[in-house]
Amino acid sequence: FRKLRIDHLKSKTSKFPVYLNLREHQGQQDTTEILERHARNIGFKNPSQLVRAWKAGYVILLLDGFDEVSSFGLQGAWRKLRDARYASMMGIRQIIQETPEESGIAIAGRQHFFDTEEERRKALGQRESEWKNILLNEFNEDQIKALTAQFGYAGEIPAWVPSRPLLLSSLFAKDLSSGAAAKLSILHDPSAGWDYLLDEVSEREARIEAGISGENIRLILESLATLARAKDSGLGPISSDEIIQVFQKECGFSPTDEALIVLQRLPGLGRDPAGVDSARAF
Repeated sequence: FRKLRIDHLKSKTSKFPVYLNLREHQGQQDTTEILERHARNIGFKNPSQLVRAWKAGYVILLLDGFDEVSSFGLQGAWRKLRDARYASMMGIRQIIQETPEESGIAIAGRQHFFDTEEERRKALGQRESEWKNILLNEFNEDQIKALTAQFGYAGEIPAWVPSRPLLLSSLFAKDLSSGAAAKLSILHDPSAGWDYLLDEVSEREARIEAGISGENIRLILESLATLARAKDSGLGPISSDEIIQVFQKECGFSPTDEALIVLQRLPGLGRDPAGVDSARAF
């Protein structure tokens, strides 16, 4: 967004970016409604002008968080999730269908939210030949150093520090810089570091979906990890029924629609390499 914004302000292009947090547009399916609501949220005086600019091909849409769009009416049933995910992406499909060909669109979210790449393309309305897939993999050592330097850390990176960008950001972005001596001490204690990191990740997920506490998310993560380690591969597969059972055990009730969204996107859970339908690996 920042790069595209600078290019526009320097008159390198007539097109400008519009960043949409999809979580703020729950249940909205009409593109005009989405853009006008966004314009009002950021204090833009003439929402209709943004719509006209989009229809004229001047807008580059950045759609963030397809994995944060709730699917209501599930009643705690994991077996309905694929149909519910498709229904909840209707607004995104509408945007893609109506956006002029000369415009650009980027859509971001967690890969494992969908069971397969085919499901993702169908749910988002993407024609494979028209889209470029960019996957943010685990970072190498140089990339880790470059990222942590952006947060003000210039010290040695301990071997236990995870290489996933999201986990790295959770660890270093909050109160963990070259000037925070007290926090820096946890980097040299793997158990304390992971304890801090799990709390940060759990609280982050809880802030995204208010229907479940950070403490419960951490308990669920720990139980799923223990369950996965007991499997032959040490990673899974973990079936959808097992995930539901872990939630019921730790929370004392069946997952609500909002909680099911959290369970689909939990950090650490990915697609099962064996390709078992709806199963996850830890």
